[in-house]
Amino acid sequence: MQEGLPTETSPDHGLQSEAPHPAGAELRPGDRVGHYLIRQRLGEGGFAVVYCAEQSEPIRRQVALKIIKLGMDTTQVIARFEAERQALAMMDHPHVARVFDAGATETGRPYFVMELVPGTPITAYCDKHRVDINGRLDLFIQVCDAVQHAHQKGIIHRDLKPSNVLVADKEDIPVVKVIDFGVAKAISHRLTEKTIFTTAGQLIGTPEYMSPEQAEMTAENIDTRSDIYSMGVLLYELLVGTLPYHPTSLRHAAFNEIQRIIREDEPPKPSHRLSSLGDQSSDCAAHRRADPRSLVRELRGDLDWITMKALDKERTRRYATASELAADIRRHLEHQPVEARPPSVAYRARKFVRRHQVGTAAAAFVALALILGIAGTTAGLVRAKRAEAATQREAEIAVAINGFLQKMLSSVDPDRGQRDMKVTEVLGRAASEAGSAFGDQPEVEAAVRETLGNTYWGLGRLEDAETQLALAIEIRKGVLGRDHLRTLEAQNSLGVVLRYLGKFEGAEALYDRTLAALRRTRGNEHPATLHCMNNFAVLFKSMGRLRDAERLHREVLEIRRRVLGNEHEDTASSMTNLAGTLGSLNELEEAEQLAREALQIRRRVLGPDHPRTLQSMHNLAIVLQKTGRLAEAEQVHARTLEAAVRVFGAVHPHTLASKYGLAKTLISRGKFAEAEPVTQECYQGNLQMRGIEHPETVKAVALLVSLYEGWNRPAEADSWREKLPPP
Repeated sequence: MQEGLPTETSPDHGLQSEAPHPAGAELRPGDRVGHYLIRQRLGEGGFAVVYCAEQSEPIRRQVALKIIKLGMDTTQVIARFEAERQALAMMDHPHVARVFDAGATETGRPYFVMELVPGTPITAYCDKHRVDINGRLDLFIQVCDAVQHAHQKGIIHRDLKPSNVLVADKEDIPVVKVIDFGVAKAISHRLTEKTIFTTAGQLIGTPEYMSPEQAEMTAENIDTRSDIYSMGVLLYELLVGTLPYHPTSLRHAAFNEIQRIIREDEPPKPSHRLSSLGDQSSDCAAHRRADPRSLVRELRGDLDWITMKALDKERTRRYATASELAADIRRHLEHQPVEARPPSVAYRARKFVRRHQVGTAAAAFVALALILGIAGTTAGLVRAKRAEAATQREAEIAVAINGFLQKMLSSVDPDRGQRDMKVTEVLGRAASEAGSAFGDQPEVEAAVRETLGNTYWGLGRLEDAETQLALAIEIRKGVLGRDHLRTLEAQNSLGVVLRYLGKFEGAEALYDRTLAALRRTRGNEHPATLHCMNNFAVLFKSMGRLRDAERLHREVLEIRRRVLGNEHEDTASSMTNLAGTLGSLNELEEAEQLAREALQIRRRVLGPDHPRTLQSMHNLAIVLQKTGRLAEAEQVHARTLEAAVRVFGAVHPHTLASKYGLAKTLISRGKFAEAEPVTQECYQGNLQMRGIEHPETVKAVALLVSLYEGWNRPAEADSWREKLPPP
């Protein structure tokens, strides 16, 4: 397979004897490998050499033949080689090079034969033909389509760079071909029976295009978003003509410094980088049929935001899929609002903690809480921004929020002698000062209140979350109106909190009003409408109205499949929730199928420790338990609980749900001694967070009764039974 290297010229050996190649020697023009006549050497990669060859049967054509180098045929290299061969064989896409054949030489050196792509690296092609920015974006969309196809087949490329993205003219139209899946990683199944691994200290990929998680050199955090990062580097290079980091600083740095740069150093935005190039900016602009000043203007805004979103250090903040990245570029080309926006408060919080890593647990907790809390707010703001035209005003609000919360974070700066300040004190200070700080800016105050509400929710402080969200809603009603999207989305968030507080009637009334307004003003297919319908269905399930929950979940799933496709995270969310409802209805076959499908999608798109991935694991474990496969259910519950404690902490609604599920499974298996501490922790956590009368606390008490009854300890069972409310 071509590596994008210059073609090596050789004398014409076409009249040589066409004998099989000699063992122990590299191939030469005129040698044969199977049905293929070697014509010339094209280039080489780390472990294989690529040749141009001629196939004579069953059809006559030129092909690329890739064969492992002599002395490189170790078990690990062969495993990687087989992975590439099988990865390519699974794919069938106009922008991915096709595989034709595979085999091994008489001496056992594996090879495969693929489509010969007589193209030029995408950056060189664009510069040579002076392709303007829009033309470069059109080509990049083809790259996105190819990578999306690979991801849907369960393959991560892991080495996307210009030399692996070739462009050739086909009937005067430039066509992209993505090549070299030589370090591809299977993400949903094994590609070979041989183990593929990375030894300590070995980087897989090219440093300039490598994601921060790849630089960690562990396979655990590498998913499709690693390719999104590499595509962000490629997009940066297409736009600016240079890399985010100077290649010399990476190539000549020590190993640990390479890792640090990739993981920590923030590259400048494309427009800023272009402005800093000096005289080189004129050449760069000329290659894009522009002048430096107009090119900076063209990059500033949408293209800066899109590129930096793809390049985010935190993979959960990147585009979830290649198709989402392509969709945002299409929105830019069509002059529609893009989904990418400048960094939020969560990003600022992380940067604060990086600056002050010395013993400030409170600061770490604040940062984590803000990150968790802002996740909901950010999603809501993004959806609102798509529909609203007041982009400049929204940017001003974001800047004001950033400044205010940065000030609050600074209150726990260890350099100021406040190491021991508790997270609740910092949040309380922010809540008390928000009114006076933004008395003349109600929109900003509402956004801060919503952020604080979601932060309290992330910490499990439900009553505080209710207070802040209610304040945000009242402010927005007065300033923006009852039917404004931001008002309705804040109501949606409040409904979730009310459900967890057990205030079902209040949540139902709130969802009734919110959903009616969203359907009237936004329609049934708007993301906010679907989100509200989903939450309403979850409420119905909590209330025991399972058929109502099933009806709404099926409606949302049908719309999301049709509008977003099966691979979208929102579709996976609907699958997970419907699976949980069907499990409660004992419709277990469909429930298990949906639960497993959703889990695979979320692991692929979000990663193994994302909260929604853990939700899918939890639901699958419940279904397995209901089918009587208790040993398997126990394993899934245990893994989910371990991750939940790590992600959420010991006292959080998601963690407590996992503890309840594991405890119930252990009791069903008669493992009473193992179940006792888990059940007690479940009860104590719910009591602390929700109080003795909350349904989840009552469920934990009933489980303790069941535990001690099964364990033949009647006195303790009776003691706990007394805590149950009267029937």
